[in-house]
Amino acid sequence: MQTYSIPGRLPDLNTEIRAAKAHWSNYARTKKAWTLKCASAARGLKPCSEAINLYCLWKAANKRIDPDNLAFATKYILDGLVVAKVLPDDNWKYVKSIHHSFTVDKHPGVEVTLSTGDI
Repeated sequence: MQTYSIPGRLPDLNTEIRAAKAHWSNYARTKKAWTLKCASAARGLKPCSEAINLYCLWKAANKRIDPDNLAFATKYILDGLVVAKVLPDDNWKYVKSIHHSFTVDKHPGVEVTLSTGDI
């Protein structure tokens, strides 16, 4: 089992949709930046050669954003794990399950746990 944190408020789905509607390149720019930030946070993790269960504890500053909108950023987390070479790919072969929990915290971000077994 490996755990790491990604600090800051990750983009939510509604924000990304609005940005993409404003200009087609906005999503690509945001995706690249957040994928790299997530990859940077995952540096130092050991590579996983078998399928993982991904557990995300989302920490929001308040309850104004719905949990499903927060969980959208899972895309950036998984892509970041691939860029950081922790996972060979983020397909069905390497990702068994994705679990989400949500809490309010004055320090927004997400705590990510990778496990080959159940927690």
